[in-house]
Amino acid sequence: MAKQIEKLAKIEKEGKWLVLNHGQYIIPANAAILEIVQIYLRTASGEWRIRKTTTSRGVIYETARKFKTKVKDERDEDEKEIGCLQYYFLLLFFREIKCRVIKKTRYEFYHHQWLCQYDVFHGWAKPHCTVEVELKLPHQQVSDVELPPTMNASNITGDKRFSNRAIAEHGIPKL
Repeated sequence: MAKQIEKLAKIEKEGKWLVLNHGQYIIPANAAILEIVQIYLRTASGEWRIRKTTTSRGVIYETARKFKTKVKDERDEDEKEIGCLQYYFLLLFFREIKCRVIKKTRYEFYHHQWLCQYDVFHGWAKPHCTVEVELKLPHQQVSDVELPPTMNASNITGDKRFSNRAIAEHGIPKL
């Protein structure tokens, strides 16, 4: 099962920014709040993770396989919902022991046309968090994204130290 690679469903391209965590003062009141537990699994190639997301509507279990493409900051991604039993089976038998469990609170909201995912990592003592924006159209560029001006964001797109996988392997990067 761990070596089986399924046909991938979509291309993902996203931008990522480091922002000062001012608490909920800069997050719109209508933001969706998600509690996320993310765990990486052993795989021969690419990246494989499972995620448990708790929302106001209940719990969602997902798995995702990701592979780099030849295009900068773009990757193939196959993300799908799984059942609770499959989640715990994968956790028990395929967990990448060298990786920490990532726990974060995500605030999702739209700013103009962009779906912003404002992630506050649990255990990050520094007053920073990240904002991710997934680009939906092939012609869109990270430089096109407009974040709320109150976020005072620094673009860290492509900085591997801030990838979720790197944070799971090495912890929160020093700033």
